[in-house]
Amino acid sequence: MVLPDSVNPELYAGSLVNIITPYAFLKQAEEDGHKALICTAGNSATGIAMLGLCHRQNFPIISIVRTEKGKKELEALGAKNILVQSETDFKHQLQQAAEQLGATVVFDGVGGTVLSKIVDILPFNTSIFSYGFIDKETPFSFHTTTLMRGITIKGFSNYRTATVQDPVQLEAAFQDISAIIDQPFFRTKTGGRFSFENVKEAIAFSSPGGGKAVLNISPIN
Repeated sequence: MVLPDSVNPELYAGSLVNIITPYAFLKQAEEDGHKALICTAGNSATGIAMLGLCHRQNFPIISIVRTEKGKKELEALGAKNILVQSETDFKHQLQQAAEQLGATVVFDGVGGTVLSKIVDILPFNTSIFSYGFIDKETPFSFHTTTLMRGITIKGFSNYRTATVQDPVQLEAAFQDISAIIDQPFFRTKTGGRFSFENVKEAIAFSSPGGGKAVLNISPIN
């Protein structure tokens, strides 16, 4: 995938992996007949990429964020349906929004507490696809009545989709992504810049704000 000359490559250094996963998922969701989706990691890099793809395809999305700051970040990108987990009526808001939009598929990158909290108010026959687990400490749990409501839960990996496995579809995906890569939804959040000599420090790098370690070819002063 070739970046346009007008952009700074560093701002998109880690963007492809954050785009190809929601790209493949959205394509699958549409093929499965879903009309709208819920994204649990709304202001993560992958969640923001999903927002951009949904905007491009006029596909309704409900974005769940942890804080008001996350909500403002998505509002600045033009998001409309944003729910903050900490609000007292969060579950009621989500239930209403999901029913109004017909959101019957969940793109989950959190797991744990959030997924356990919302699973009982999702529309009947909703499909949950988990691609990540930000909440690693809390096990996902649900009441067995959930099974009677037709809720299904599966893991999701772009590597197992036709988008990635089929060379023709993958080439088409790269062409689609290349045409929109310069939009703000797809920028990499840079948390630290490292030279190749400091690759071990880059691998160990962690940023509470979700910023990524960027390896730089040129010497860093």
